[in-house]
Amino acid sequence: MSTVFKKFKMQPKYRTTQSLFESHMTHARSHADAGEHSLALREFKEASRLRPRDKSARTEVRRLNEIVNISESPPSRVASERISSIFNLSIRYWDRNMPSAALKEVINSAFRDI
Repeated sequence: MSTVFKKFKMQPKYRTTQSLFESHMTHARSHADAGEHSLALREFKEASRLRPRDKSARTEVRRLNEIVNISESPPSRVASERISSIFNLSIRYWDRNMPSAALKEVINSAFRDI
């Protein structure tokens, strides 16, 4: 083996499940401290998968699930349905060769409370 390959010889990132679990826990804690909750959640889930009986990993998964679900909640369904109905109505006006009515509908709806 040449010296170049010896110098840059790849070593396995994780050697045992013990160090693999600890590595995922360490990464998860650092992500959580940095405020990267979705990445921390992913790391805690992997740590929980490796050691299913560990209570600390499961507790953190539950806690971060609540945080991620609250912070990344989807837009309300009513608002998205309202936007779709405005769009569909303006398309109907356009198809009936009434572009001024279509434009009026879009402009009026932009200033309405959605």
